[in-house]
Amino acid sequence: MKRSMTTWLFALILIVSYQFVECKTDSKKTLPKFEEINKQTGVYIIRYSNVILDINNKKIKVPIYNGIHEDITYEDLEKQQTDKDLYLLGNIYIPAKDGEVKKTFFDILNFYKKSFFKDIDVNRPSVIGNEGGVDMYIWYDFDYEGIPCSMMITVACDVKASIEKNKKENSNQKKNYKIETVDMLEFKEDSKWIGIDIELGHYSEFKK
Repeated sequence: MKRSMTTWLFALILIVSYQFVECKTDSKKTLPKFEEINKQTGVYIIRYSNVILDINNKKIKVPIYNGIHEDITYEDLEKQQTDKDLYLLGNIYIPAKDGEVKKTFFDILNFYKKSFFKDIDVNRPSVIGNEGGVDMYIWYDFDYEGIPCSMMITVACDVKASIEKNKKENSNQKKNYKIETVDMLEFKEDSKWIGIDIELGHYSEFKK
């Protein structure tokens, strides 16, 4: 009887665990495949796994971070867009939970390490820039499927803390203490998003 009860409890735990995982999966699947966060400026959440573009008569699959649905062509995705003149991959919005901005940022890097960033040092982008606000603009240049490409990641940081960290870690620098590696960044964990701009067919102006 005791053994029978133990077996029954174990089976119940398995059923509950399965239903919980299934519920989470279903919940994620019900999210829209495409959302326009800002129709005027072209800020989008894309949940397709890959967006397929034709570059120089070659089909290029662009992997999308957190994409959970089927692949889609750029032309079919464009049909869901309000302003067709805006580039769909220029302002991809990645939601970030409170306290998980740094985690999400490095998850993005690890995700693209399998494709875009396969042959580059993700810790050392082409440039890390700031234009006076909290956002850091991080440009990567790389080759993908035989074509030159670039990606800009926008993420909110504590700029002053990042500079101070860089000064401490790189005291041998003669001046400016320019931030050149992402491990020097101090992230603002209350930010709600990270932005991605994927450019195909050319490098950024910052390529070294």
